[in-house]
Amino acid sequence: MSEVRSVPETLPGGKFYTYVLVRTDIPLVDQLVQSGHACLEAGNRFEQPGPPSNLVVLSVASRLHLLDQLSRIRISGIRYALFFEPDDDMGETSACTEPLTAEYRRVFRSLLLWTPPFADFARGPPKE
Repeated sequence: MSEVRSVPETLPGGKFYTYVLVRTDIPLVDQLVQSGHACLEAGNRFEQPGPPSNLVVLSVASRLHLLDQLSRIRISGIRYALFFEPDDDMGETSACTEPLTAEYRRVFRSLLLWTPPFADFARGPPKE
């Protein structure tokens, strides 16, 4: 279905980015699980770079918004794995891109970073 594209072992700066888009109109627990499904599928489908890829989780409001964004991403030449959840008639719930170099970051700038509905937390290590 998708051609195999060679991923360079190293780059100037050595950074790769993998983007996951997840619907926020589904329950929080499903957002977590569906993101994982899409990432596993992408990890199996696309060649992985030598250095670890930075994971960027983005939110989309609905199934229609997800599909609209994926059309735009596809036009930019970016490959992705789209996850379809048959349970509870959820349908397309999340998608994960192939590892990308920094030049593709601009494609995702219009999307919001994912945050939980209760964003009153500080980022960092857990408090002991």
